[in-house]
Amino acid sequence: MKKKKSSTSSKKKIKAKMTQAPQGSILINRAKCTKCDSIIESKSVHDFVECKCGRIFVDGGLTYQRFGFKEISDLLIWNCATNDFEKVTNN
Repeated sequence: MKKKKSSTSSKKKIKAKMTQAPQGSILINRAKCTKCDSIIESKSVHDFVECKCGRIFVDGGLTYQRFGFKEISDLLIWNCATNDFEKVTNN
């Protein structure tokens, strides 16, 4: 799948968060966009995946979790323990 380059001059900058996890602890690196309802998943290192509307992204596969958003309310992260998406807190 080709990745689109987007012009950020007229758009808000995307904020990013990254977490480094012990090897083998990330089971699924998946997120859902609350605006376009896209479910995206990064499956390998440097596998940068963006939603349809470009408001969220995930990266890192099972090595690290990096995700970004235009507004924190745009992003839901997959929780393997509950098998559901959850809101991200602004910590």
